[in-house]
Amino acid sequence: MKATEVAPASTPLPTPYDTLITTPTQVIPIPVETTPGIDPAWEEQEALFWNEPMWDGLPKCTTDFGFSHQLVAPKDIMEIMFGPGSHVWPHEHMTYWGVAGEAGGVVQLYAPTDIFRIDLRTGSLSDLEDDPYTEWGGALYLCDGYTLGLGHIAEPSDVILSILADAEPECDGDHFVGCRWNTETFIPAGTPIFKSSHYVGALAVGLTVAGLTAKQLQELPGYGYSITPWRAPGGNAVCSLEYFPEPIRSDYLNLLHSSTCGPFNQDVPGTAMGYWMPSPSPDIFPSLPSERDVPAEEEIIWLHQTVTESAMHTISVGSATFGLDFGHYVYTTSASGLVNSRWDLVKPGHTYCTELRTKINQYMWEDDVERILISRLSEDGASLTVEATNNDKCGEGPWLFQGGERTFYR
Repeated sequence: MKATEVAPASTPLPTPYDTLITTPTQVIPIPVETTPGIDPAWEEQEALFWNEPMWDGLPKCTTDFGFSHQLVAPKDIMEIMFGPGSHVWPHEHMTYWGVAGEAGGVVQLYAPTDIFRIDLRTGSLSDLEDDPYTEWGGALYLCDGYTLGLGHIAEPSDVILSILADAEPECDGDHFVGCRWNTETFIPAGTPIFKSSHYVGALAVGLTVAGLTAKQLQELPGYGYSITPWRAPGGNAVCSLEYFPEPIRSDYLNLLHSSTCGPFNQDVPGTAMGYWMPSPSPDIFPSLPSERDVPAEEEIIWLHQTVTESAMHTISVGSATFGLDFGHYVYTTSASGLVNSRWDLVKPGHTYCTELRTKINQYMWEDDVERILISRLSEDGASLTVEATNNDKCGEGPWLFQGGERTFYR
């Protein structure tokens, strides 16, 4: 197939901006007793609006946003997994598309809608002595501030290569190794753009939405709830699968291993559940960019529901400063009491104990308890103090911190 040809579709597809009709994605239920309103001081769409589009000049969608074409043929995908993957924080590309064996480990990717700007980067997997390999990743900017993120991709098409030939790359910058191309362009829906990486055998896909307030984002499929979306890496992420036209949408949703696509954000105000950071957030959206930075991944903890097992919860840890190494730890929840309580039932006024097992991968975890976690939520629900100790059972309590505790903040 030539680079300028459009991949065939089994049924006629709508034009790029035909109205999308969606039904809510099945999401993990999160009981929320109180949902305080977002401070209007940083929700107003003014000069300091937190969710401005990354680039000026992107066109408006002519109707409600939606894809018009498949990203990849459903038959070439073995399954789609939702979860943090190798990360320990909620982020925008938490859908991982596993390539089917029949596809030989490499599949063709197409522009699912018109693309108006690209920000692409390369990274060499130089640790592969016998098979050095260059992977690509980046952001594709669409109408209305939507951004499609792709990771673990390779072999740019002739169309992509011709665009990059006219753009000046930036190589080996301060925050990356490799080369980066950032340029305006136009790539029509259905155009071949990349192939998947044969090294990983899966591609990471994310969709973010700029220009909407936190309240508006909460109405979108898979979003969930974030107390401080401007400090969360998934603070404007939604479920990309819901934006494809039928029958492609249903084909993709049927490939979900966990039957859920979201929620990306699982903050529950007044409880321990959700995303915690090393420093408190200001009450209003700060004017200085230096005060709006997302914390580094190794500085946070994330307390959330385990996607593949509804009766289990997870703590994802970026720092080893309170007794747990970088990684994910799970436990079977209890609906009452102070031992193994659900994160959204951990509330001020008590000290809780949780028996943690190391998570091996998306579907497996150790049988034995590795550590117990002692936790206490502040009276205002804005800070959480935690410490892991080398025990395999909580016992009766009460539980006291042993001097290695650390406090995290909303």
